[in-house]
Amino acid sequence: MFDALADRAPFDADRTDTLLVGTLLTLATASAPVVGLLVLGYAVRTTRRRARGEGLPAFDDWRALAGDGVRAAAATSVLHLPAAAVVAVVGLDRMLRGASSLAYLSHYALSPDYGAVAAIAAVALLELVAGYLSVATLVGLARTGAVDARLPSVVAELVRDPRFGRAFGLTLAVGGGARLARLALATLPVVGEPLGAFVSFVGVVVAASVLASVVDGRDDRLASAAEALGRDGVDSDGYRSNA
Repeated sequence: MFDALADRAPFDADRTDTLLVGTLLTLATASAPVVGLLVLGYAVRTTRRRARGEGLPAFDDWRALAGDGVRAAAATSVLHLPAAAVVAVVGLDRMLRGASSLAYLSHYALSPDYGAVAAIAAVALLELVAGYLSVATLVGLARTGAVDARLPSVVAELVRDPRFGRAFGLTLAVGGGARLARLALATLPVVGEPLGAFVSFVGVVVAASVLASVVDGRDDRLASAAEALGRDGVDSDGYRSNA
């Protein structure tokens, strides 16, 4: 997997403009979360392009980019509904108090709120599963290019693939490291936030490159993307822009 990442060399060309735009978009998500759809769409596009052994894609065909982001958000948001339902039933305030109530574990008169503690554990487990399935869904979208009847079977195939499990673990490490770095850089005056956004965007690119190593079994649309570049109504990834 590390060899595959090295072979694809994501920053092998002069992509200063792409890195700048990606950093600005990542920075903008703090005040306008909807911009995150473009970053999410770029992650799908990067995974798709890197699977073909290409370099870092440019920010172009914004309509297709937003479409990938919307499709990815729609397909993954439902996976977080079980955890949200637990929080809604138990109550966020009770769960927060439940965590602090563990201090009463050895108290002779008081006891922890075991129901709230169990809810916290359930939410943590559900979110871990949702995260695993969400990343598999992103890879599935990079393979199929659409949210249709094929996607569930592709995701099911991925989650059983040991290669995807290893890729997910590495992606989790990259994302966690980028997040910690951004928090640390945020303490710097003036330049902290832009530098943190840059690190976060680079983390997205590296994670997408890792995930690209398990995008195989691609359908005819992805395999023939090079021939589709010159067709009317087809975007730069080989998919119809109005899909």
